[in-house]
Amino acid sequence: MRIIETQIDVAASASSVWQILTDFPAYSDWNPFITEIEGTPELSARLRIRICPPGRSAITLKPTILVAAREWELRWRSRRIVPGFFDSEHSFQIRTHGRSCRFHQSERFTGIMVTAVGDDLFDAMLQGFEEMNTALKLRAEGVTRPAIS
Repeated sequence: MRIIETQIDVAASASSVWQILTDFPAYSDWNPFITEIEGTPELSARLRIRICPPGRSAITLKPTILVAAREWELRWRSRRIVPGFFDSEHSFQIRTHGRSCRFHQSERFTGIMVTAVGDDLFDAMLQGFEEMNTALKLRAEGVTRPAIS
C-alpha cells in the first residue's frame, strides 16, 4: 500500500470550496492536475477523469464515487485492469475552521503492482496534488490568475 496526503488552508467557506470541487465542467479553467472530469458528483456515479501528473503523460481513469457528502467529502475508487491489480481511492475532505476551511486531498494505492511502480510516479502525483490545492485555494479566495492552456 502507498498513501499520498496533502492539505491546505483556504480563506473561504466549505460551501465555496465544495462548489468549486464539484463544478466538474470548470476544471479545465483552473485545475493543472485534474484537467477534466465527466460525470456527476453523486453517490455511485461513474466518472471519466483525466489527470496530468507533472512531467508525465496524462492518465485517464474511470472511477466510481464512493462518498459525496456535501461540504464534507468527495471520494472515488478506481481500478486498473482488474480489482487487486492497481487500485486507488482518492479523497477530498473539507473541514471548517472558523470562517475558513482546510482542504485535505489523499490517495491510497493498493494492489500487486503498487510495489512495481517507481517512486517518480508517486512524486509526480504528490506535486500534482499540491499544484491543485494551490489552484483551488486561489480560486476560492477570489485571486485571479491566467487560465490554464
